[in-house]
Amino acid sequence: MSRVTLDIGFVPEILSITPAHGPLGTTITIRGRGFTKNGNTIYASYGTFPDLPSPDNETIILQVIPPGLPSNLGSLKTAGFPELRYRFYLRNANGETAAPGEFVLDL
Repeated sequence: MSRVTLDIGFVPEILSITPAHGPLGTTITIRGRGFTKNGNTIYASYGTFPDLPSPDNETIILQVIPPGLPSNLGSLKTAGFPELRYRFYLRNANGETAAPGEFVLDL
């Protein structure tokens, strides 16, 4: 009797984003499972980032720079915004995440 090994990938899942908050330009690490070496697309609240690599199939590194923000982020806090939350989803050949990861931009 011979054995057959199948390489079945996990449906992508974002388990954490670190750090969970930080200033504009923070480099975040998205950790999860079901990532692929290449071809990962991140859909963020502020844009799409296609074909990102995940060398270990578990992490993706991304810098948080949403377009269109005022240079003085403190003015948003003065205007009554307590914080800015950004959500991140991932899609690749294995599927797409059902729930987002989240990063909070410090004001």
